[in-house]
Amino acid sequence: MGGTTQYLVRGFAWLVGLLLIYTGLLHFANSYGFLASILRYRLTELEMSKFLAMVLPIAHVVVGVFLLTNTFFRECMILAASLFALYCFAQVSALARGLSIDCGCYGFDHHVVSWFSAAQVGLLAVFSWMTVYTYCCRQNK
Repeated sequence: MGGTTQYLVRGFAWLVGLLLIYTGLLHFANSYGFLASILRYRLTELEMSKFLAMVLPIAHVVVGVFLLTNTFFRECMILAASLFALYCFAQVSALARGLSIDCGCYGFDHHVVSWFSAAQVGLLAVFSWMTVYTYCCRQNK
């Protein structure tokens, strides 16, 4: 990777890492609120929603820390990209079904699911996948 590309990849990884740590800590601090947000999407049953409410905040923090420390970089960027794609799907699904719900993205202060919020997380997914491609597929060229 060239010098500028390497700095862009690392800068984006830091942004993603900090965002994941921030959201993970918010959701961990209010796990019942996060569970309620997951249930409002109506995509999973209660037991799976409970599991997700327990695991996702921890996953966010672990992936975020690993991205900041450049540990398992490729794997963690793939996980981050997959999480963002999943969250984009959930928001688009909620919009398609006419649900007016809190997205549960950055705490619980009424960030209602909108096309703008879906686009934000969708762009994070796209740029994360581009980072995976840049780091993994072009690294040996």
